[in-house]
Amino acid sequence: VTSIGDYAFQYCRGLTSVTIPNSVTSIGDYAFYVCDGLTSVTIPNSVTSIGDYAFYECNGLTSITIPNSVTSIGDHAFYDCSSLKSITIPNSVTSIGSSAFGNCSSLKSITIPNSVTSIGAGAFKQCTGLTSITIPNSVTSIGSSAFRNCRALSSIEIPNSVTSIGNFAFYECDRLYKVQISDLSAWCNIDFGGYYSNPLSYAGNLYLNERLVTRFVISSNITSISNFAFSNCQSITSVIIPNSVTSIGNCAFSDCTNLKSITIGNGVTTIRYNAFYNCKNLKEVINLSTLSLKAGTTYNGYIAYYANQVISTPDVSLIDDFVFLPIDGVNTLVGYCGNNINLILPDNCNGQKYVVGENAFKDYVKLKHISIVDGITIIGKSAFEGCTNLESLYISSDIESIDNNAFTDCNNLMEIKTGAIRAVTANENIFSTDAYNNACLYVPTGRKFAYEKTAPWNKFYIVEMDFTGITEISPDKIEGFDGGAIYDLQGRPVSEPAKGSIYIIDGKKVAL
Repeated sequence: VTSIGDYAFQYCRGLTSVTIPNSVTSIGDYAFYVCDGLTSVTIPNSVTSIGDYAFYECNGLTSITIPNSVTSIGDHAFYDCSSLKSITIPNSVTSIGSSAFGNCSSLKSITIPNSVTSIGAGAFKQCTGLTSITIPNSVTSIGSSAFRNCRALSSIEIPNSVTSIGNFAFYECDRLYKVQISDLSAWCNIDFGGYYSNPLSYAGNLYLNERLVTRFVISSNITSISNFAFSNCQSITSVIIPNSVTSIGNCAFSDCTNLKSITIGNGVTTIRYNAFYNCKNLKEVINLSTLSLKAGTTYNGYIAYYANQVISTPDVSLIDDFVFLPIDGVNTLVGYCGNNINLILPDNCNGQKYVVGENAFKDYVKLKHISIVDGITIIGKSAFEGCTNLESLYISSDIESIDNNAFTDCNNLMEIKTGAIRAVTANENIFSTDAYNNACLYVPTGRKFAYEKTAPWNKFYIVEMDFTGITEISPDKIEGFDGGAIYDLQGRPVSEPAKGSIYIIDGKKVAL
């Protein structure tokens, strides 16, 4: 026997177990349809396909192992197998058919292998006992109603590979509280089929690499924000949309009831229907575009309908992807819309000193190295909070104050260098305990004693170093090093420069 034909054993309700020999390569459509007495089935490694409705309503099955030879699971293949508690899907499977596991109400968890590229419509619909599911980075599409009525599902991670999610994919998932993503740019480009295709429609809370997204700047490589992208995202409070974005989709930010501030870049030409509908706590719209936005009006997606004020000002500056706003007459860096992980902040804003504003880089998890150079006087509250991958930090001698929580949750911070002769007094909470325990603080030669007497710097392990004559802080020069003229401070050529050291490059004293 090489195949089990269509309808071969349908309605054989007295059948309790089946052993399929290694000669069989396919199980046909409806092959075991409504064999509700079947409690055990062994599928051999020779089988490559399981047909549509093959085990439909076999509600006596409690577990099943699909062999590594199977490449496709048909539509409704295991639909209404209500006693099925566990299932193993092998790496050979590339697609899961429509309603393949629909109404498997006893299924608690499932791991989809990274060979699967598409999850069919209704694939796990009404799996009311499903509490967790792992979607791999190979999946590009999630079908309509794929997880509809999975009422026990509390969190979901959407990988960067997903480009489309069908309508009602997460409808009635009313216990969802967390949506996890790792790339905001990829999320903005997903083609959402409707309001309930976005898991945020119930969850409300968006997490970027395990950090709750509250205030964010959309990356400058994004040109449009898709329909429903942030609908019902209750966690966000403010958003900066860069100049690269030209259009904001239908209902893109609808029902974001905690959104208080939005900045619209000068490239935006289209804001679609209901883009900001029911953003009832939106206080401020900063309009850099040519769109005519007037408070209290419904056009342009309700963006100005709820706002207390719409600010259209030429004073907003975008310098090398850094966004500056005049706040209370002070030049303030409010965000960054680029993609670099090694940042040197500008040394001026239109020729003047400036401050790093509150939450300016909060939760910017791609960030590894930051240089706060001369020209910056204040680091605001929570300015770099949640930069969880930040490894090294340089603080210039111009800093006059550092506000609360400026670097909290920067738990991978290992090196802090400051050229300041005077230790700035600040609260202990500007850094996390992990930073105090693990990071080394480098201070100017002869100033170790002063830092050991000043909180919170005295909580670090402190090392003196010579900052004299340093003209540049360049954490990125180490990358792509081509063996050019780099010398140590004794004038000896260096073939492999190390991070955290000082060298002579092009006749200048440079800290890497």
